[in-house]
Amino acid sequence: MSETYEFVLIFSLPAATADTDELIERLGQAGCADALVGVGKPGEVALDFCREAHSFDAAISSAVADVKRAIPGAILTQTDTHTDAPRPLQTSERYSMRA
Repeated sequence: MSETYEFVLIFSLPAATADTDELIERLGQAGCADALVGVGKPGEVALDFCREAHSFDAAISSAVADVKRAIPGAILTQTDTHTDAPRPLQTSERYSMRA
């Protein structure tokens, strides 16, 4: 059974990274459509994921693989789980965040 996990991944970008619109397009095509993308800091990209997986580790691993497929040379610099311990996102929380 899959759960939905919320976490943020921050990557350092390679020097020759595409423009912002192309970067976001490539991330979406690589499977990161379940993330909000932040590109406000030069040389970095932050992705706030809401990802379904069988475990927290599987969610993180698949997200990192998707980003690295979209942006070869990207280096994971930070992971934030929004809490002290990873937890599945409850359905009621998911909908209240969007309201």
